[in-house]
Amino acid sequence: YAVFEKNKYTVRFINEGEEYNKQEIEYKGTITKPIDPEKKYYRFVGWYEKNSEERFKVEDEIVTRNITLYAKYEVIKYTVRFYDNDKVINEKTEYEAGSIIDIPSDPEKEGYTFTGWYKEGEDEEYNFVDNLVTEDVDLYSKYEKNKYVVTFYNENEEEITKEEVEHGERIKNVPDTNKKYYRFVGWYEKGETEKFDLTKEIKKNTNLYAK
Repeated sequence: YAVFEKNKYTVRFINEGEEYNKQEIEYKGTITKPIDPEKKYYRFVGWYEKNSEERFKVEDEIVTRNITLYAKYEVIKYTVRFYDNDKVINEKTEYEAGSIIDIPSDPEKEGYTFTGWYKEGEDEEYNFVDNLVTEDVDLYSKYEKNKYVVTFYNENEEEITKEEVEHGERIKNVPDTNKKYYRFVGWYEKGETEKFDLTKEIKKNTNLYAK
C-alpha cells in the first residue's frame, strides 16, 4: 500500500526585521495568531505579506504554502492645543507620539506678564523638555498682574514715600504736603504742566513731584 504523509509548511512572523513567531503547520491546517507585538509610540496595524497592502487574515487562512508575514505599524498621533483667552493660538495641533512640542510665541495681555503654559487645574508650569507627546494635551496661558511703583517727591526732588500699585488700580496713600507759608498746588509728573489726576488708573511706574 502507498503511504502518504501530509505536507508541512512554515509560517513565519517577522517583526522589525527579526523572527517573532514560527509555526510548522500541516497542509490545510490553520494558523495560531500570535500575541500582537508592541512598538513604542506606534500602533500595531496587522500582519502583511511582503509588498502587499492588504492585511493578512491570519485566523481565516487555510495553509497550503509557506508563508512569511511582516508586522506593520502606524505612528500614534495626538492633538496638542494652546489656549489663550479661550482661543486656540497654535497652527500645528497634530503631533506624532514621542515628538517635541513646538512652543508658540509668548502671548501678550495689557497690564499683565505672561508666566507660562499650564495644564488645566495645575499649578506647576508645563515642562516641555521632559514631556514628549504621549497623549492629547491642552495647555492654558497664565498671567500675573503687573505691579508699579508710584514715588512721591518734595519740591527739592527728595523722596517722601512710595507705594506699590497693581495695574489699573488707583493710588491709595497720598502723603501730607503741608509747607509753612506755601500753598500746595498739586502733584505733577516731571516736565508736565498739567496736574496729575490722583484718581487715574495706574498703568506704569510713576514719579510725582509736589508743587
